[in-house]
Amino acid sequence: NAALCKETPMKTKRENRERKLTRNEKLYLVLAGLVVLVMARQIWLGSWSNVLTCLLTLLLFLLPSFAERRLHIEIPDLLEKAAAALKIE
Repeated sequence: NAALCKETPMKTKRENRERKLTRNEKLYLVLAGLVVLVMARQIWLGSWSNVLTCLLTLLLFLLPSFAERRLHIEIPDLLEKAAAALKIE
C-alpha cells in the first residue's frame, strides 16, 4: 500500500527563490526598470502626460503574461521580445 502512495516532493520556499531567471524575465526586468526610472524623472519634472504614458507602458508589459495565465494560451518568446522592443522605440 505504501508503494502505491507515492509522495510528490514539495518545493520549499528556498528552492522557489533559487530558481534562475530566464532571458525573457531578465529582459522584462531591465525594460521595466528603465520605464520606472523614466517615470520617476517625469514626475520630478512635472510632466504628467509622460507619467501616464509610462504607466500605460508598464501595463502593456504585463499584458502577455496576463493573457497566458487567464486565457490559457502560449505566446511565443520571440513575439514577447519583439513586442518589448517595439515599446521602447
